[in-house]
Amino acid sequence: MDPVHPSPPTQAPPPPPPPPPVVRPRVNSEEELYDCLDYYYLRDFPASGAGHSKGRTRRERELRTNWPVPGGHERKVTQKILNGQRKRRQCKLLPRPRTRLT
Repeated sequence: MDPVHPSPPTQAPPPPPPPPPVVRPRVNSEEELYDCLDYYYLRDFPASGAGHSKGRTRRERELRTNWPVPGGHERKVTQKILNGQRKRRQCKLLPRPRTRLT
């Protein structure tokens, strides 16, 4: 180290510039309170009065509704005819039971 020629002081590098601020779209106060999951629960489980929709969601109620058939009781009539045909076929296939009286 030479006392005649002092070394210049070393300077620290300048700090990096701060990141730009995050620009978020303006939302109203309701959107600030709710996130996506909250909207899901509000849609599927509406806060209605007690006993409303018997515990089903609106979507479940629409999917599992017994829509009226314009033909009336056609399913019931069809089932009776099919059951009668099945019984007749079974009677022809099964031998008659043997009894002691014959």
